[in-house]
Amino acid sequence: MSNYKLIEPSDWPTIRDTLPPAEFLWDPMIPARAKVITHSAPSVGKSAFSWGVMNAIEAGEPYLGLPTKQGRCLLISNDMTEHMFKMRWAKNFEPRFPFIMIPKSDISSDFFAQSDGRKFIYDFVRERKIDLVCIDTLGGLCMGKSMSSDETAT
Repeated sequence: MSNYKLIEPSDWPTIRDTLPPAEFLWDPMIPARAKVITHSAPSVGKSAFSWGVMNAIEAGEPYLGLPTKQGRCLLISNDMTEHMFKMRWAKNFEPRFPFIMIPKSDISSDFFAQSDGRKFIYDFVRERKIDLVCIDTLGGLCMGKSMSSDETAT
C-alpha cells in the first residue's frame, strides 16, 4: 500500500476546511511539531539567530516583530563547550532555555543512535515537554561534513 495521496484541485477546499488551524511557535516561521533547518554561509549568525528565537519562545515574546507562542526549548550543541559559550555570550546574552553540550560527537551516527546520550536527550525532551529542539551543526553532519567543516547548519 502506498503512502502517496493524490489530491485534485477541486477536492482541496473541502480537505483544507476539515484540517485544524495551523499552529506556530514563531508565527509564521516555525510551525509547531515540524522540522526546520536554518542554513547559510559560515559565521553569519545562525546560532545567535536561533538563540534569540528560543529565548523569545521561552518568554512568549515577539521576535523580530513576529509573535511567538510560549513554549519550552532545548539547545543541543555539537561544536561549543562552556568556555566557547562564555566567549560568545559574555554578559550580553542570558539563555532562558537549557542546553546540552555534546562537543565533537556525530549525533547522526548509528553509534549515537544506540547510546545513552540519545536516551538521555529523548527522556529529557519527553519529561520537560520540550516544544522546540535546536541542534546546532546538525545540517553539516547530515550532509557528511565533519565537525570542523566551515559549512554547517543549525
